[in-house]
Amino acid sequence: MAAHSEISPVEPDALFACLASPLADKRAKTLALKGFDPRALASWSGPSDTQHDTLACYIAERAKVDEEMQRFTSLFREMLALSSVAAADADTDCPLCGSEAALASARIAFIREPVTNTELSQQAQADAGDALTQMRALVKGAIDGIGQALPLFITNSPRFRRAKGFRVMPIESDGWCSR
Repeated sequence: MAAHSEISPVEPDALFACLASPLADKRAKTLALKGFDPRALASWSGPSDTQHDTLACYIAERAKVDEEMQRFTSLFREMLALSSVAAADADTDCPLCGSEAALASARIAFIREPVTNTELSQQAQADAGDALTQMRALVKGAIDGIGQALPLFITNSPRFRRAKGFRVMPIESDGWCSR
């Protein structure tokens, strides 16, 4: 605190700075307890926009593929892998049912679309899994940072606190609480 001959500051910040040190000294002498001071909390930026975009892309790709089409995708994929279908530039016979000229180029393009959508959906799902793994790591880091920032008193076990002489007497034994 300022000596009697000094003029006390008028501004609140300056007055607080002037009073902070003597107040801290008095507190230390009155309540000489260690371990109640909070530690600095680690910074956390959260998931990136790219990770959010990856999840949104997965949702959009998943919406393009319905369950019924997913069941046929492996069949379509195998049919499109046949050389007669892959190289078809005109109407061709269907290798599955044997119908003559049943596979027109428009029908082959229609069959390729769900296969492509399923492949894109599967890739988007893998990318979303990676993004979620990264997000989980961010959350775990934040949780660990919060645990490290807690005052030492909170992180110590009750047994440790009792061994250091810190005991809490029940409130009603002091007459503070009546039944």
